[in-house]
Amino acid sequence: VGHEWSYGSKLRMKRKILAGNTLHRLLLGLEFQTDNNSGPGKYYDLLKPPNGKTSERPRSFNNIPGTVQLALFAEDRITSEFLLPYTFSLGFRLDSYNPTDFSFSNFFSGKDLFSADQGTFFNPRLGLKLKLTPLTQLRLSFGKTSKSPAISIIYPAPFFNDVCDLATRIVTDTSGNQYYE
Repeated sequence: VGHEWSYGSKLRMKRKILAGNTLHRLLLGLEFQTDNNSGPGKYYDLLKPPNGKTSERPRSFNNIPGTVQLALFAEDRITSEFLLPYTFSLGFRLDSYNPTDFSFSNFFSGKDLFSADQGTFFNPRLGLKLKLTPLTQLRLSFGKTSKSPAISIIYPAPFFNDVCDLATRIVTDTSGNQYYE
């Protein structure tokens, strides 16, 4: 039982540039997204664990850190005509999962722009749209993507290995005191 919190923002800059009969539609942007959980989480009677799993324990969502995704992106959509009308798209997205540091100077040295706990990934994309007839288009595209790992993978629950000693028994003495034997 808990509460899910998610918030983010996106900053985009668009610009059109006409060069002869070629139109460039440029897009630059920055995106930020964070997801968190809070609340009591999973709780139950330890003597009656769910599904009989004795390796699990109650876990508060307050003890699990949230995730942060930071992305930079750019795209140029080029529209023109050469034999057929076409639109060619060229772009990329740089995704950083749980970033810890930023260094613009790294951009020029071939290192990652962001240091991140779960990595920074460069995701290129290409697209081509040909207008074959006024009612028919052919689209081709290629892209690489990355996904944020699940919170259960990043911050797995502790595992407990319970050992049951069947040779131990509880003994009650004549005074009613109990002890293990």
